[in-house]
Amino acid sequence: MERIIAAHPEVAAVLFVGTRRPKGALLVELRNRSEDKDVFLESLWPLVEEENKPVPYIARITRYMILITDEAIPMARSVKGTIERRGTVRLYEQKLDVLSAVHA
Repeated sequence: MERIIAAHPEVAAVLFVGTRRPKGALLVELRNRSEDKDVFLESLWPLVEEENKPVPYIARITRYMILITDEAIPMARSVKGTIERRGTVRLYEQKLDVLSAVHA
């Protein structure tokens, strides 16, 4: 799913988060931070729906489990520029917990 979502022209980075959570979530970093988030999510949703089709119901991403990253808190990256999964999840742990509590 990450590879397909990352191909969206407005996506700078994406991370699927599901470990130790009742429901999977997507963390999405935008290229253009000024873009309207609702408009962006509308353009992203058809890709997510397509990627959800072969996935068991319990593992599907819902609209409410897509978190646009905060401009002030960019995803953690290595020296090479790749996303550091653990570091990024740590940065967004509280927001992910709230999403899980409210929408799972």
